[in-house]
Amino acid sequence: GAVGDEARLFELINQQLGDKRLFTVGIGSAPNSYFMRKAAQFGRGTFTYIANPNDVAPQMNALFNKLESPVARELVVNWPQGTQVEQYPQRVPDLYAGEPLMMAFRSEQPVTSVDVSGKLGTRPWQQSAQAASSTDNSLGSLWAREKIESLLDTLSEGRTEEEIRPQVLALGLVHHLLTPYTSLVAVDKEPVKPIGTSSQDQAIANLMPLGNTMTLGNPLSSLAFPSTATPAELLSMLATAMLILAALVAWLQRRQQRLDCRKQMAIAVRPDTTEPAGC
Repeated sequence: GAVGDEARLFELINQQLGDKRLFTVGIGSAPNSYFMRKAAQFGRGTFTYIANPNDVAPQMNALFNKLESPVARELVVNWPQGTQVEQYPQRVPDLYAGEPLMMAFRSEQPVTSVDVSGKLGTRPWQQSAQAASSTDNSLGSLWAREKIESLLDTLSEGRTEEEIRPQVLALGLVHHLLTPYTSLVAVDKEPVKPIGTSSQDQAIANLMPLGNTMTLGNPLSSLAFPSTATPAELLSMLATAMLILAALVAWLQRRQQRLDCRKQMAIAVRPDTTEPAGC
């Protein structure tokens, strides 16, 4: 999945595919799904994603069984004569067992039926399908999204961004779709007081988180100190006791020094005076 130049590889697939088919498989939590999906699309195959590595065997067996059971190939959609239709994907992929044919198209004229022809194995096949009318507006967005993807795919065929950007931009703006050239912007609608209406003060109750209740009285009564692993309270008491003991010992030592000094003053006399010597 670590591919540096995806567009160049897509172009290479288009040039060298011929009548072959390319099937891609992604395994694990982070495959390059975009590259493998588009490579399978350009290669007229399918992309298989296997999220759990334990499911590799059954998923691969299912893929091999599908490859051994092609339903239809070289499919062509034949629209009614005189109908101008813009269909996507423009190149119809092959069908395998269990896969439907899905296309998005737009027509200026009403379309009531469509013919699909191709080959089942080696013999020709043709089927007519009736079109059902619908008023769902999302169909237009689906068609626009398919057309945008088809236009972006032409970059691997040699077209430039300057050529496709106006069409992609117009489709994205009309159908409100995300594209490389458009984005959705969220606009906040701020409530505004109507002109001429006086302001009013009103108390609004605060919303408590789910499961919590408001405690009346002391606001700190509902607070609890964290229970940590260190005996902080015991150590604080011991430190206070040690400080008091040290202060008491220092006071006793100072008191004893003063008593000893007074005893010496009582018996000592200076040589040049009759006053007792000071400590």
